[in-house]
Amino acid sequence: MVFPPAFLALYTQANGFKNRDWTEEMFSFWPIELIVEEYLQGTDPNFVGFCDYLFNSHTIGFLKNFEGIFKHYDLTKPIALSFEEGVELINGNSDLIY
Repeated sequence: MVFPPAFLALYTQANGFKNRDWTEEMFSFWPIELIVEEYLQGTDPNFVGFCDYLFNSHTIGFLKNFEGIFKHYDLTKPIALSFEEGVELINGNSDLIY
C-alpha cells in the first residue's frame, strides 16, 4: 500500500487515535494497524479508509487510483482534493464531511 506524503508525515508524528477515541464531533482517526485491517477486510481494493464518523456510520479515505479524499458511500466526487484539506474539513467540522 502506498500512502500520500502528507498522510505519512502525519502518521510518523501520531498514529491515529488509540482505543477508537474520537473528536467532539465524533470523528475517529484510525491507527495504521486498523487502517490495514479494514483495508484487508474491505470489499473495494481501491479504497483505503483512515477515519470514520459516528461509530463507523461512514468511512472517510482515499482511492488508490484517484486523487482526493472520499466518503466510502460516494466514490464519484471527492470531498477534498488532498489529505491535508480532508483533515482540515474534519477538524473544522465542515458540512462537506458529513
